[in-house]
Amino acid sequence: MNGLTSMNGDEFVRKVLEGERDFRGIALDAFLFDIFPEQKEIINYLKNQDLKASPLLISGSDFSFMVAEEFYAPYTLAENTYFDHARLKGSNWSYANLKGANFEVASLEGADLFEADLRGANLYTSNLLDASLKYANLVGVKNLERAMRLETVSFDNTVVTKKERAIIKRAFISAANKYFFKVTEKVSKKPSLVAQ
Repeated sequence: MNGLTSMNGDEFVRKVLEGERDFRGIALDAFLFDIFPEQKEIINYLKNQDLKASPLLISGSDFSFMVAEEFYAPYTLAENTYFDHARLKGSNWSYANLKGANFEVASLEGADLFEADLRGANLYTSNLLDASLKYANLVGVKNLERAMRLETVSFDNTVVTKKERAIIKRAFISAANKYFFKVTEKVSKKPSLVAQ
């Protein structure tokens, strides 16, 4: 992404803790949030802010390769933001605007995306193990069929079209079939009992 302003992790953390919210058009350099001594401080700080009234603004930015497990970012405005190869395990993006965001090869394992807007987002080989997409909007999401561990996702009241619904249904049926055949195989391999 050309034309972005480069920012390192130290500067990003410092500015967030100082109350800044507008980070549109930045390229975050190798942000390894998990090793920052301020990790718990910034999470607690964000949890005590009114992020609905004053959300993080990161639309059009590049957060590729970001390592920010358990990051707290509800209500974030992140349209067309790059999160490819990011590790966002257990992070909270509930109510976030993630329209057109790129999560290619990203780990969203256990992430909370409650009521997030993911319309047009790219989920190519993203890991969705145990993620929550309850009430999320997945209309027009790209590469949903290529997302990993789709069968483990919570989809209660998720907004989808017939296309996304069919992909989700296939993932659940495929997982159920794999389980059924494993069980059948184990049962059939048991030695039969012969009366003497």
